[in-house]
Amino acid sequence: MSRKTTVTIVVSVIVLAVIAALIYFFFFRTPEAELPIEGEFPETEEGGFEEETEEPVALPSDTRGGPILRRLTLTPIAGAVVGGRDESVRVRYLDRATGNTYEIAATGGVVRRLTNTTIPKIYEALWRKDGASVLARYLGEDNETIQTYSATLKPKAEGEGTLEGTFLPGNIREVALSPDGKELIYMREEGGRGVGVRAAFNGSGKIQMFASPLREWIPLWTTSSRIAFLTKPSAISDGMLVSVPSGGGEMEPLIRDVAGLTALPDGNLSRILFSESSGGGIILQMLDRKTNKASALQHKTLPEKCVWAKSNEDIYCGVPLTLPGGSYPDAWYQGVISFTDELWQIDAETGVGERILDISSEGGDSIDLVHPQLSPDEKFLIFTNKNDGTLWSVEFED
Repeated sequence: MSRKTTVTIVVSVIVLAVIAALIYFFFFRTPEAELPIEGEFPETEEGGFEEETEEPVALPSDTRGGPILRRLTLTPIAGAVVGGRDESVRVRYLDRATGNTYEIAATGGVVRRLTNTTIPKIYEALWRKDGASVLARYLGEDNETIQTYSATLKPKAEGEGTLEGTFLPGNIREVALSPDGKELIYMREEGGRGVGVRAAFNGSGKIQMFASPLREWIPLWTTSSRIAFLTKPSAISDGMLVSVPSGGGEMEPLIRDVAGLTALPDGNLSRILFSESSGGGIILQMLDRKTNKASALQHKTLPEKCVWAKSNEDIYCGVPLTLPGGSYPDAWYQGVISFTDELWQIDAETGVGERILDISSEGGDSIDLVHPQLSPDEKFLIFTNKNDGTLWSVEFED
């Protein structure tokens, strides 16, 4: 056999091997997944959470007693919503990198992918209460325009469904959902003013109901009758919290002249948890609107790390083990400072707190709790770890 023939045979074998490898990679290889994905979610016609579901996935029993902490994702999420009751409490979330929608039991277990619509690099996702629709917020192709996409889950008889919807106006600065999740209010800059527009979840039926010479406002919609607006918090400026009737009308000041003001009203707008920047630290206070008196709480944390119980009598908060000196809330917003949190329950009337769980110690790493939500039956609390964007749950003991 000549050398030329030998070389030809060797090259042919290599080429065939490469082709076979490519065919295997693209058509037969099982994709790697950080979490197992299985089956199609049993949807209602609207694509929302069902009241009755299949049997939950069996998990190893936990014999430690007390609240149980679980990590639900390995990768960052853009936003989540929790629904269902008892053993059927489930969590839906949008993957930050791809925009695909997933669902998992609050107790962990099998992950189901609900949609395969790719929306890369979503930085915020706000869900309707029933989990059937979501606002996905991300930068447009020009890397400057903030896009807000109001989408509904469209299930299919076979395979994964899609996200289909409409775009809201570009460059919406801030957005908040109504307590029932069916409406929204968003803030834009128009003509050098901050303008608040109320609309249906899909952006239809727009009504301008708020306008101010100040351009940076954050809407806080915690009660159906009124909407609160908070000036953008910064330690170098005095903040203000006002409220406006949800149908529009005269502005009512609630809190004013507080440095670094950030706030979380309860579901009746009768109590307001708020923080003040002071001496390189934080003063957490509770305003009782019946008496118009504020009292300082012993805990040092920010209202963004808290959620009100439905009774409006208790608050669940991520509370830092230590509070490094810094310019709050700016340093925390910017990621200059991060916290290592415990989970506390605080009585809104007395201000007395009870530590529920050292989530950072239990989680085996530093957890900076944000976006806390309670399940409808308040047996679970879900939250995001600000440090890495992962989703977690806490199951309270009976």
